[in-house]
Amino acid sequence: MEQQDIDNLIAKALSGEAGREELLLLEDWKKESKENQSYFEESKAIFERITSFKEEVPVNTELAWKKLESRLNAPEGRVIPLFRRKGILQAAASIVLLVSIGIVLNWWFNQVTEENMELATTTETQEKTLPDGSKVILDKNSSLSYTFTKKKVRQVKLKGIAHFDVIHNSEKPFIIEVNEVMIKDIGTSFEVKALPESELVEVSVEEGEVQFYTANSIGLRLVKGEKASYNKQNKEFLKLSPSARALKPNHLTRRFNFENTPLSEVIEELNSAYNSDIRLENSRIGNCRLSVSFDDEQLDVLLSVIAETLNLQLKQQDTTIILQGETCPQ
Repeated sequence: MEQQDIDNLIAKALSGEAGREELLLLEDWKKESKENQSYFEESKAIFERITSFKEEVPVNTELAWKKLESRLNAPEGRVIPLFRRKGILQAAASIVLLVSIGIVLNWWFNQVTEENMELATTTETQEKTLPDGSKVILDKNSSLSYTFTKKKVRQVKLKGIAHFDVIHNSEKPFIIEVNEVMIKDIGTSFEVKALPESELVEVSVEEGEVQFYTANSIGLRLVKGEKASYNKQNKEFLKLSPSARALKPNHLTRRFNFENTPLSEVIEELNSAYNSDIRLENSRIGNCRLSVSFDDEQLDVLLSVIAETLNLQLKQQDTTIILQGETCPQ
């Protein structure tokens, strides 16, 4: 029997328009396999749910099904339909059945592709792929939750520090919430710093742009290389001036762009990024200036470049790495 014929037969049974022979035929089809029985039960459940919302035509579905079951065992005779408007109700039931199944399937596939996720870190940074394909690097002692809402919004709630590489989708906005402040992706790679003990929420944009705002303020739109903060106490946004917003070394992605940076600051960033213990033998060389870029290099390679550039020596003591030298190169 063709699928369309099965759907029509189920629709007639659900609307009370099926004769005894059709009901018996449906019963035989249901007994052929568990799949057939499941398909019928799902169709019945959908029909009963929709019927319960139709205020203009109240239906006692339990009574209707009892009547249908009694007719299966009744002798041949005149068939009395449960509903009078045969053609209209049969067609309506068919349409309702097919549309409802389509809605259910669409809902199911959306649930499969858009899942929820929770992440938390303690002593180690974690890099994860979110259910939508976007990537996040979650800093130590941080947490986030990812939810795909009924309004088709990819919602992230963050505590701590995280770097995001977002797959942009204008039909499914990506919004990060930190208390009352929100960061909306507009095709971006960016970092959010939202420490619970701090009054500031900070956003640094590496690529693309974001909207940094609250429910009561349009906030700021930030583009590549820009950074801004939001003060939770006085409810104010502050964008850094062009001279002060040079791209800060990113310890989460391990992408560094040191420009005339003191060696002491370089070491601080590296220890944070690699969870290492790098020290200077004397404080004088901490003032040496370094201009160099690194993109997720191994720590030993990175230190070798720094030592050669500044004419320093490396010394290993257990897990501690010591940079030795007397003066900065002229």
